[in-house]
Amino acid sequence: GRPKIQANEDLVCGRKTSQGWRIYRKDYFEGNSTKTKVKSLLIDKSANNELGTEVLSSLLDPGVFNYPKPVDLIKMMVAVSSSDGDIILDFFAGSGTTAHAVMQQNAEDGGNRKFILVQVPELCDEKTAAYKAGYKTISDICIDRVRKAGAQIEANADLAATATGDLGFRVYKLAATLLPRVLFEPDKAPLGDTPEDVEARADFVRASANAMPPDLFSKENLPDIVAEIALKNGFGLFSKLTRMVDEFPDNDICTLSGNGISALLCLDRTMEASTVGLLRDHYSDRLLFVRSADLSTSVTWPLHRAFRDNLRTF
Repeated sequence: GRPKIQANEDLVCGRKTSQGWRIYRKDYFEGNSTKTKVKSLLIDKSANNELGTEVLSSLLDPGVFNYPKPVDLIKMMVAVSSSDGDIILDFFAGSGTTAHAVMQQNAEDGGNRKFILVQVPELCDEKTAAYKAGYKTISDICIDRVRKAGAQIEANADLAATATGDLGFRVYKLAATLLPRVLFEPDKAPLGDTPEDVEARADFVRASANAMPPDLFSKENLPDIVAEIALKNGFGLFSKLTRMVDEFPDNDICTLSGNGISALLCLDRTMEASTVGLLRDHYSDRLLFVRSADLSTSVTWPLHRAFRDNLRTF
């Protein structure tokens, strides 16, 4: 009746039809006055795969990926099911629609959601438009689409005005370790004393030596090494590396942070006495990662005494 309508004026709306006026009630998620409940049946244009194809064709060559998911459909699901700062995971990334949708929604509402896409590097058939366009795997399509979608959002003046999140992303792939302490596998080396075993051991050692990168901690390998240390020690996929130039003028010391964990990291082959002193006197309550193979006892011993269980070597 009228009293109920007057008590819920902000939830009631009217629509004129051929049969007169009809009254509707707006349904919102509990505890949130801005998000309306999603429809149980999606029949509008946002759920049409043809729209997904149109959007993808505006970024990549036509025909490189069949039946991509519509961005508006995934964006709507992101909007109604996530909050600012959430991580959206897609284990079947395909052409990368989920990443596109997350970046688009962030740009529209100023959110800071993150995405994780997982895609097997499935080979593209040589006869397909994707292969002819230069994409060797489905992963290549996904990476290029996400990169171009970010650039497209950044170039949109209206979206750029409301966007506060990061449009960049990182690409990870399964690979052999870059850390030397785990490259040698003695259980696979022949242990006998026959000439054949001796020769086999020599071959094994040579192969292990060849597997070692010639300059493990070069600038080219640095991002991969930091990523491996971060992933293996709980810092997560979204770790950050910050150089402490002012605090440590004589060595390259960095802060590695992620997943609520923070540590100091040094990849230098040698460590100056001044740096050892600073670490020992002011940072011994922090986690410290150093490379042990190249550091002398005069460096590692005082660090062990000061940091104890907080010292991690590789």
